[in-house]
Amino acid sequence: EVVSPAICCEISNKAHCEFAKRNKATIYIASVLSSINGIDADMKKLSDIAKHNNLVTFMANYVGESGGYKCAGKSSVWDTTGKLIGQLDSETVGILIYDTETKEIVKKTE
Repeated sequence: EVVSPAICCEISNKAHCEFAKRNKATIYIASVLSSINGIDADMKKLSDIAKHNNLVTFMANYVGESGGYKCAGKSSVWDTTGKLIGQLDSETVGILIYDTETKEIVKKTE
C-alpha cells in the first residue's frame, strides 16, 4: 500500500488528492480539526475523495474542545467507492484499524 497523508486544509484542495493518486497512493489519511458545525461537509469531501480517486480514505478528528471549537469526533474510514465502512462516535477517544488484506475495520475505544 502507498499512503498519502493530508491535513485539514488539503482536503479542500482537489490537486492534493490528485497528486496522491498520480503518485500511486492507495490510502489517503487526513488529520483534521472539524467542528460540530463543519463535520458533515468534511465527511462529504472525504467520501468524494475516496469515490473519485479510488482511494481508501481515513479521517482522524478530535473529540472535545480544541482551539475554542467543540470538535465533532467521528473519525471515519471510507472504501474506494466512497462508502463509510467504519466510524467512531462524537465523544469517545479511540482508533480505527483497517486490515489491508481483509478490507475490514477493527474499532478500538478507551
